Amino acid sequence: MRGTRFRFFLCFFAVAFLASARAGDGEIAMAMPGVKSAAGAKAGADAKAELAVQAGAEAAEANKLRIVSMNYCIDFVLSRWQNPHFEFYPVAEHNGRIEQVMRLEPDMIIAGQFNSPIRINNFRNNGLPVAVLDEPNSFAGAERFYRELAALLQQPELAAADVVAIANSEAAHSVQHESSKPTILAMQVNQWSFGGNNLLNELFQYLGLENLAARNGDGLVKVGLEDILQWQPDILMLEGQLLAQDGSASDALSAAAASSFALANLNLMHKSLRNYQQRQGVQTIYMPREISGCMAQRLPEAIAIIEAQLQPLKTQESQP
Repeated sequence: MRGTRFRFFLCFFAVAFLASARAGDGEIAMAMPGVKSAAGAKAGADAKAELAVQAGAEAAEANKLRIVSMNYCIDFVLSRWQNPHFEFYPVAEHNGRIEQVMRLEPDMIIAGQFNSPIRINNFRNNGLPVAVLDEPNSFAGAERFYRELAALLQQPELAAADVVAIANSEAAHSVQHESSKPTILAMQVNQWSFGGNNLLNELFQYLGLENLAARNGDGLVKVGLEDILQWQPDILMLEGQLLAQDGSASDALSAAAASSFALANLNLMHKSLRNYQQRQGVQTIYMPREISGCMAQRLPEAIAIIEAQLQPLKTQESQP
């Protein structure tokens, strides 16, 4: 009986102690109301800010344009212009296969003039929007290409730097009233060259050079070794990289041809051409294949590369 009473009083005092402790916490909280309310307000503000950032990121992601490119040259420009307002899928990611492109759910497919019309119609018949850009054939066409591509991305300001680079290039300000201009011939595989009425011919004109291939017509024209020996151009432009920087002209030509050997390149290895290159006053310049194949889309680079190689020649000619 006595033990029961003892346990009763022990429980009573324990309950009373806990009640007193809770009342004390309340008094402390009441005595310092600003601390608890300030902490709660800060936590609420942080949570709201975090939610706002997350909502903004989700909204930006939802509004980001999804672009599919069907052209390797367009791939290059889009990769250079890449920014948070759009994402693009280059040719290497889908290979132009309609089922792969449809999985990407693009807002726009951008193709070039020489992409397959059958494939383009197939995309359109499946409800996919397709924009086809013309292949530029002049300086004005290249500027128009940049503007049209930037407009498709809904960011017209992206074209500004490229348009200015073309307009303000040293080539565009070259003196062109000289009565006697250095002559140039751009040699391609299988004895092809670019004649008149095209982008490369216009580039040569801006550089103050006479394009000898224009004598054989406009566009892509045939130019044989006999033509080269008869015309005797001051400058030969070849595709590829100059592999032997300190080698002779013939060694450099052989190296460039051998680096991508094919029957189509045999004319570059012909002895008569190699002998011609060794003549005094004949210069060979090189255009990387990745740029010559996309010259319109990489026109500012092409101008800079040719100008850099022609500068030593201009310096030599100005010396007494």
